[in-house]
Amino acid sequence: MRSAKAKSVGLMVLACLAFLLAGCASEREFSPAPRLQDPLVGREGAAALFPVAEFASVDASGSLLIRYRHEGAAVLLGGRLDTSMPEGGAGEQDVHSLPPVLALTRLDTDVDVDTKEVTPIEIRPVEDWVALLRHLATEAAGLVPGQGVVLDILREQELFLYLDEEGGLHASLLANKPAGIEPALALGLDELLLDGLERIRGDAPGMDMLLFNTGDPAYPFVVLSLTQARVWFLRHVAANAQPLGMHATAHTVQAAYHALTSQARGLTTQPVSTLGRFLGGVTTAVVDTLPAPGLAPLDPSEPPPPLAVAAEPMDLATWEQELDVMVPGSETFGRIRYLVDGDRFFPALVHAIGDAKEAIRIRLYIFDNDDYAVNIADLLKGRSREIPVEILLDGLGTISGGMAQAEFTPEHAQPGPLSIAAYLRADSNVRVRVLPNPWMQGDHTKALLFDDRVAFLGGMNIGREYRYEWHDLMAALEGPVVDRLVEDFDKAWKRAGLLGEFRQVLQVGDQVERSPAPGDYPLRLLYTRTGDYQILRSQVAALRKARQRVWIQNAYLTSDRVLYEMIAARRRGVDVRVILPYRTDAGFIGRSNVLAANLLLRNGVRVYIFPGMSHVKAAAYDGWACFGSANFDRLSLRLNRETNIATSHPDAVQGLVDEVFNRDFARALELREELPASWLDYLHELVADQL
Repeated sequence: MRSAKAKSVGLMVLACLAFLLAGCASEREFSPAPRLQDPLVGREGAAALFPVAEFASVDASGSLLIRYRHEGAAVLLGGRLDTSMPEGGAGEQDVHSLPPVLALTRLDTDVDVDTKEVTPIEIRPVEDWVALLRHLATEAAGLVPGQGVVLDILREQELFLYLDEEGGLHASLLANKPAGIEPALALGLDELLLDGLERIRGDAPGMDMLLFNTGDPAYPFVVLSLTQARVWFLRHVAANAQPLGMHATAHTVQAAYHALTSQARGLTTQPVSTLGRFLGGVTTAVVDTLPAPGLAPLDPSEPPPPLAVAAEPMDLATWEQELDVMVPGSETFGRIRYLVDGDRFFPALVHAIGDAKEAIRIRLYIFDNDDYAVNIADLLKGRSREIPVEILLDGLGTISGGMAQAEFTPEHAQPGPLSIAAYLRADSNVRVRVLPNPWMQGDHTKALLFDDRVAFLGGMNIGREYRYEWHDLMAALEGPVVDRLVEDFDKAWKRAGLLGEFRQVLQVGDQVERSPAPGDYPLRLLYTRTGDYQILRSQVAALRKARQRVWIQNAYLTSDRVLYEMIAARRRGVDVRVILPYRTDAGFIGRSNVLAANLLLRNGVRVYIFPGMSHVKAAAYDGWACFGSANFDRLSLRLNRETNIATSHPDAVQGLVDEVFNRDFARALELREELPASWLDYLHELVADQL
C-alpha cells in the first residue's frame, strides 16, 4: 500500500465528514474511525487556525473581496466570480463540468474596500455551515430508505451517507461503507447545496449572495448566489503548488518495450491468433480502403425523402431468427440495468467489490494509474487477502492510459505508479496478467465479474476520466449471460498465460450456463474476434432492416460502410440520428468526425453534438438495441477484441432510449449547418480510416 494514501483525503473531505459525524453523535453514540476525525474539531482555540471572514463584497464584474484577521492583522483576498448565466439558464451547467472552485490570491491591504462601488455579501458563521450540511445530508439520505447516498466532495473524495432505522445520519468514506447497504444515489457537494436553495432562501429572505465560513483551512469559504443558483468553493493558492508529476519518459520507454516484445510473446504463446490477426489486418486494410462492391455513391443533391412515420417497424421475431443464423450460438438470457456515467457505475463497482464473497474477475482495456484508479486498486488488493482476485489488462491500452492526465486532478494528488500491474501485485494476492498487443491490436473489452453472478459490461475503464469527466455507459447484468462472460474471461485468462493458446486448447472449461430464471429475457452477446466480425455484420444488417428508427451514439465514427448504410436508411424514410462528442481523446478522430457529421447532415441525417466527451457506444434500430465496448471504427469492427450485448426485449430497449438517447438529445446541440472543415481534415480522415 502506498504510504501517501492517507494524504489523498483532502481537508475539505475531513471537515465535511467531521461535521456530519458531529451531528450524528449529538443524537446517539457514534464511534468513527480515528483517521476520519478532523483534528480541528473540538480543539480549544481552533478558530485561530483557519480564516473567518469579517467582510466580503462583489462588484458588477464579479470581482470578489474577502477580508479576515490573522494574528491581529487584516488579510485581504481577491478573486473573480463567473457570474455569467450558464447556457440554458440557472443551474443548467453540464454535469461533467469542472468543480466550481475559485482560487483566491492575497491582495495589498491598502485597497479601500469600503469606498468601492460594491455589493456587500452577508456572512454566515461556521455553525450555520455545519447545520446546513447536516440538514441537507439527512434529507438526501432520506430519499433512499434502506440504501445509501454517495456524496462527492469536489472530485477529491467520496462520502457514503445513510440513515439507520431510527432516522439517524451516518457517514463514512465510500471505501469504508458498511457491507450490504447499496448506493442508490450519487451527487456532488455543489448539487447538494443547490438542491437545498429553497431552504437557504427561506433563511435569508431578499438576499442575493451569502458567504459561509466553513472552518476548513483548504476551502475556508463557500459563496452562494441565491438568484443565479450558483455555488463557488473558495481556496487559497498554494505557494508551493507543483504540477502533478508524470512518468512521461518512462512510460514512452515502457510502451516501446511492450510493443516490441508483444510480437515475440504473441508468436510464442498465441501463434494461431497472432498470425490470424496479421492476415486479418492486411486483408481488411485493403477491403476497407477500396470501395465496397455494390455500393453505388449517393447523390448528395437529391433531397432526403420525408420520414416514413407510418412505416411498420422491422419484425423482431424474424430479425432474431436471422441473427441466430448470422451469429450462431450468440443467444443467451439475463437482465439489464443501465448505469449511465461514472456517478452511477463507480459506486456500484465499489459496492460489488466490497460485497463479493467468492471471486472477482476484471477484464479491462485501461486500468489507469491516477489517484482515483489507485483507490480502486487498493480496494481490490484488500479483498485479495480474502477471496481470489484476477485482473486481465490490455498492455498498450493501460500504458497509454497512464500517459494521459484527467482534466482536473486535486492539488494534493500523488504521482501514480509507473506500472499499475506491479502496484496491484505488490503486497497483495491479486493475480494480474497483461495482454500482449501483436500488430498493435488489443483487447478492448470491459467486463467485470463478481461471484460469477453479477457482471458489469460496457465502455468504461477505471480512472478519473470515467468517474468524473466522460459521459459513458455500463450495464449491470444478471442471469445466464454472466456465465457466458465468465467463460469468455476464463478463455482470455488462459490465452494470456505461459502456455497461451496451447493450454486453452488442451484444457476444457467446466463452466455451465444456468437455466433462465423468472424475469430473465433473451439477450445476445456479439463479438469482434480474429476473422469473426459479428458486431459489424449485425450492425450493418440492422441498418438495412430498420424501418422507423436508427439512433446511434459513438465517439469514433470512421467506418465508411456504416456511414453509407446510415444514409441509405435515411433515404428509405427512416428517422436516422447520431450523437457525436464535441471533443474526443484523439484529435484526428475528432477532425474526421467533422467530415462524417457534414456528410450525414447533407443527406438528411440529424446530427447532435454532445457537450464535452461522450464515450457511449450504443445504437437503437427500431425495437432492437446494441451497446458495449465497440466503436464504429476499423479497430473495433475488424481488429480488436470487443464485446457488445444486444436485445429486442421491449423494456430493455426502452430503458436505453429513455436513459441514454432521449436525455442526450435534450442535452446536445443539433447541427443546423455544416461544421467548418479544411483540407487537413481529409488527411486526418485517411489516418482515422485505418484505426
